[in-house]
Amino acid sequence: DKIKKKMDTLLASIESVEAKKRKIKEKKEEREKLFQQLKAKKTEYRKRLDDIALQQKKIKDEVAKAKRESERRKQRETKHITIKDSSSYHKESVKKYRGKKTIPPLKEYKVITKFGTYIDPIYKFKIFSSSVVLEPKKANANVRNIFNGRVTLVKENKTLGKFIIIEHNNGLQTMFAYLDSFSPSLRQGKKIKKGAVVGRVSNKLYFEVMKNNYRINPLEVIR
Repeated sequence: DKIKKKMDTLLASIESVEAKKRKIKEKKEEREKLFQQLKAKKTEYRKRLDDIALQQKKIKDEVAKAKRESERRKQRETKHITIKDSSSYHKESVKKYRGKKTIPPLKEYKVITKFGTYIDPIYKFKIFSSSVVLEPKKANANVRNIFNGRVTLVKENKTLGKFIIIEHNNGLQTMFAYLDSFSPSLRQGKKIKKGAVVGRVSNKLYFEVMKNNYRINPLEVIR
């Protein structure tokens, strides 16, 4: 009987140890699964950051191209304007806006991406956002021109979707991207008044303001 009791106690201890081993194994498998998930998320996050960097480069290239086209147009009109070097658009120089405020491109919106430099929360390096992204409060919202000027580029690509660049009479340039559609009357080279509808958007609107080689916070320009 004593031996049997000792055996029962020993078997119970063995079962307890085996149960603990199974739990440890489950924890290890769970931790490994979590590690793989975090690794996959980190890879995805890094890809998103690379996509942002590529997007900003493409935007700079499109702005530079629009500037060159605008300068060529002026050269044809005046016969004496020299085209400026567009490489300066690669500099992220910021300028304070001191002019009169104007209408926003959307009547009702929410700011979902702000202008300026911020620190990436994971990799701790600086990222510069040269634009703001606005979310309209209703679908199929009108996108309005904010100053009198001339349309210098109407285009569509994979990065920005449908986008336009407008050169204004006060020396500013604006870019609107992620448009769902263009206004039917919109075309390159056309003069356009403040408040004119340039397109429609439902999800989000990319909005950038420039002057010469400088970026300007779009929220400083609008009321």
